[in-house]
Amino acid sequence: MLCIAPAIAGPVQVFRDEGDFVDMIHLIPFYHETFDAVPAGVDAPSRAFTDGHYAFEVSAIGPGDNLLFNAPGLVSTLSQDDALRVAVTSNNVMAIGARLFAGDALFETDFARISVTLDGGQTETFDVFGSEFIGFYSSSPIHEITISDDAGNLWPVLDSVYLAGIPAPGTMLPLACAGALVFRPRRSAPTPSRT
Repeated sequence: MLCIAPAIAGPVQVFRDEGDFVDMIHLIPFYHETFDAVPAGVDAPSRAFTDGHYAFEVSAIGPGDNLLFNAPGLVSTLSQDDALRVAVTSNNVMAIGARLFAGDALFETDFARISVTLDGGQTETFDVFGSEFIGFYSSSPIHEITISDDAGNLWPVLDSVYLAGIPAPGTMLPLACAGALVFRPRRSAPTPSRT
């Protein structure tokens, strides 16, 4: 079973569609990491990623080797006994999304049951085959998500991660009004006539 457990407090909205998630965050600065620059093979216990504004760290945690194992565009664990933790290291991240799957030793996707456990004990379970998207939006900052697999010979694999700091809904109207004032049309003075 592939389990995703976000560490957050407050109401949470879960997204299963990557397009809907991107539509929600596209008007604000967001970070989309595709792991294209990760070295292939055995890696350190953790690896940091940043775009200069948002930052996070992926680490292998659990009773296994606590080492990452990567392929081009993919981050996983060396041991199937370990979980992947995505820890947000920048402030005010209110939305996090990830494309992920359960893979075999060659990063081939396999059937998995993904469980998403939220604060307060709410668990959502999905049967997936292949790379799936799961995103979260919270009214309070999100600090981490944990992805684990209990299904035998499968490893948790991250394909990409999104981070965004979304303003609280009550602040959107004042921001929109301020923007409207800045970009409002100005009255032009009447053109003098030469008659």
